[in-house]
Parts: sequence; C-alpha cells; structure tokens
Amino acid sequence: MRFTLEPSRWYAMELFGDEFGRDVRQCSLIEVVAVNPFGGGKRQVELRLNAANYAAVVREKAYVIETFERSKHYLLGRIKGENRQILLHGLTEKWLRQHFKLDHAQDSHRVSIESSKEEAISSVTFDHHSDEDDTTGFVQFHWDRDVLSAHRLPDVGYPVPLASFQDIISGSVEADFAHLLYWLQIYTSEEEVDWLAYCEAMRRLTELVTTQPAQEIMTVQTDDWWLEVGPVDLSKGIVTVQRQERLVAALQPREDGRLRVAVYSPLDGRAIDLLAGMGVRPSDDGSVCMRRNNWEYALDGSAGMGQVYASEAGRCYLSLWEFGLGVSSDGSLIDEWHVQRNLPPISQNYVVKQMGVYALLKLAYESS
Repeated sequence: MRFTLEPSRWYAMELFGDEFGRDVRQCSLIEVVAVNPFGGGKRQVELRLNAANYAAVVREKAYVIETFERSKHYLLGRIKGENRQILLHGLTEKWLRQHFKLDHAQDSHRVSIESSKEEAISSVTFDHHSDEDDTTGFVQFHWDRDVLSAHRLPDVGYPVPLASFQDIISGSVEADFAHLLYWLQIYTSEEEVDWLAYCEAMRRLTELVTTQPAQEIMTVQTDDWWLEVGPVDLSKGIVTVQRQERLVAALQPREDGRLRVAVYSPLDGRAIDLLAGMGVRPSDDGSVCMRRNNWEYALDGSAGMGQVYASEAGRCYLSLWEFGLGVSSDGSLIDEWHVQRNLPPISQNYVVKQMGVYALLKLAYESS
C-alpha cells in the first residue's frame, strides 16, 4: 500500500524552504480540494488545498508536486519551480475527533472549516533551533480551545520534540500533561525562547499532575542528588538561580551542609539541572567534589565564569547574595532585586513534582 492523497480529506503538511529563515520549517493542517495527475506520468501531481490559516491567495493556489518518495504513511516531494520541499502525513480519525468538531452530515473525515478557524488548532509551526541536529527542534501545537478551557490551560504553543511529532499526529502516542510539562521545561531552557510567555502554562500543568499535598518541609531526590524543599530567608546569605532580572530559586545551607531550596518561578530544565548539580550526594566523608559540603560547592559554582556567560545569553545562572537578595557586596541596595524579597514561593509539593517529572522523563528518554 502507498500513501494516496484524496479530495475532501485532511492532512498534516510540512513545508521546507528558505523563505522561513532560521525557522526553516512550517507545518499546517490542510484539506485537499483536488488532486490531478500531471506531467505525463512523471511522478507529478497538481494539488489544490484549503488551509484555514493561510491567506486566500495561498488557499486558492495550485501546487505541482514532484514526488521523491512515498510510503504507506507519507509522501515526500518538491514543489515544482520553487525552492521548497513538502512532506504530507495522514491523520487518523481518532486524532481529528480529539481536536476538531467533525461534520457528521458529510464524510466522517471532513472537518468543519468554521470550527478549524475558530476553535481547533490555529497553527502548527516548527521552531527549529539547530541547523545540525533535528532532534533539538520542536513542533508548536496549538490545542483545541475547548480542551484548553476544560483544563484552564493558556492558549499558547505547546512544544513537542520533532522525534515525537509523527507519533502525536498519528494518534499512537497521547501528549499527557506530564510530557507537556517536561517538553516545556526542555524548550524554555533555550536562550532564544521567551520563557516568561510559558510560565503560566508550566504552572497550570504542574497543578494538573500534582496529587501529593503540600507540607512545610519536603524532599526531592534521585540516586545522584538530594534537596530539601522549604522556606528560605532571602534576607540572609543565599545562592540563587536567576534568569534575566527574575528570581527563579534560592538555596541556603542546612546545619549538615546540605541544601534547602525555595522556588519562585516555574523551573525550566537548566534551572533543575543547576539545582540538582548543587545537591549532588556527598561522598562518604561528607565532601562534595573536593569541597567540604554542598553549600561550599554551591558557593564555588556561583563564582564560575560559566554563570556570567549564561546570564549574558539569557539563560538561567547561579548568583551569590552574601548579604541577602538585593544587597550588593558593598552594602548598597539594588532595587529591582531587593523588591523580589516579597515574592511568594511556589508550594513545596509543586516544586517536588516539577523536579520529579523532569528527572523521571529525562532518565526515560536517555535510556530509550
């Protein structure tokens, strides 16, 4: 069997072309209007499509596609006369029913045009951050507004790794809340990403996956690291995780030299890696990487030049506030930081869940 385009059915279409700049790919949901053999049997087809997200001039255009490869589930080709490649995937009825309102008076695979404009996926766009390794790219999914409203999720693009894209499109893999949170943690670690735009989505996803009640003091740990989660005094010496001009988390020493953390903003993957790195389990003698304990290791880590480079790049970084948040080494106040002493911390159970989801799924992906 070979993949065959049929009129009045919906497909996922990727376009690859120079006009997209650094984001070299764009993917959209399209309905095939007409398919006509073209070119005297030279593996060419004239395709007319309807994509509700496109301008009318694009929707009405006919494309002549030269086929490179066709399998059971996809068609890969080139748009004749243009520097574009095209990849078309089929969509299962299960996927369509999950994200669209189907018009039962017509063919069961046909989706209401008005529904796709107003309530269903508004766009699916590749946001590609690497020219060398496709596995670092993400597909931006905009879910059905009814689904978002039912779970009180914000209407933003939810990133899915390219490696998982086809599985989600085909319906063979469900994008559960834990995976959506993990993918956001990875995606928002990138310096090019406006991470603040995704904080509300990460906050709400954390609520949806958390079942454990909050306690004043909790712990989060793996075989490699251990942290206590609880209140931190921001007026005393702290090592912080910061991003741009915002406090993300603060570390203070326990009596045994291990670390307590309080978190103030949703944690991206780099922030969690930094915290886990500071919380590495001590050796038998209590030392940590040739430092007396975790606190001294955190002090040393905050002084590295790598933190300066991360700060300049817009990524999470470690910083030391010897006299408390917002007080410089000479005792003067830094207003934009000092005012953040009043930030309420994120509930301890949410911190534990954010770090737990990241650690568990990161291990699962590295093992697969």
